[in-house]
Amino acid sequence: MTRTVLCYGDSNTHGTVPVPEDAPPARHPIGVRWTSRLATRLGEDWRVIEEGLPGRTTVLDDPVGGAYRNGERTLRAALESHRPLDALILMLGTNDLKRRFSLTPADIALGVETLGQAILTTGFGRGAGPGVGAPRLLIVAPPHVLPGGPFDRDGIDMVARSQACSDTIGAAAARLGAAFLDAGPLVAFDPADGVHMDASAHATLAVAIGEALLAMVEGEPA
Repeated sequence: MTRTVLCYGDSNTHGTVPVPEDAPPARHPIGVRWTSRLATRLGEDWRVIEEGLPGRTTVLDDPVGGAYRNGERTLRAALESHRPLDALILMLGTNDLKRRFSLTPADIALGVETLGQAILTTGFGRGAGPGVGAPRLLIVAPPHVLPGGPFDRDGIDMVARSQACSDTIGAAAARLGAAFLDAGPLVAFDPADGVHMDASAHATLAVAIGEALLAMVEGEPA
């Protein structure tokens, strides 16, 4: 039986190409994005669904980008649209670092934890998995923001806070009993903008996420 995994994230799940701030946005093609590389790696036994929205936050209405970028607002629709889901990969937090939100790494992790609780314990989350259960959850701490890019400005310690999120999001995953992968030591954002991945990083991340996903579901009935 084919299993289904939903990849819920921001521009780095969408596949946004790293470009200078004044350049038009672009998207890596299918076959380059980590989500499609993951699908190839998993093979016919899995269906991989991309749900990446540029600018998506964890639980925050963005006064500049729009309230629809709040990951909590769109999560239930995504779960109910694609159920039954065997697994969900959650990679968010980078956009929560923006100056206008003034969040600490602990705050950002609480946003991730709120989404995790919705997936694992609420009524709509539990109904999104096989039968009446919840999907298995893999939380990925995003790569670290690079110094000198458009996100690293105005003296708001974005680089340091990004690095600290590896630990705080990992702790949130542990509290939820979810599987966890820290992308920070594995891949780096591209210096072109400091917040998006090049093709090589997508390839590396696909391998790591694939291994973590299979380890999470190992031993479960197909």
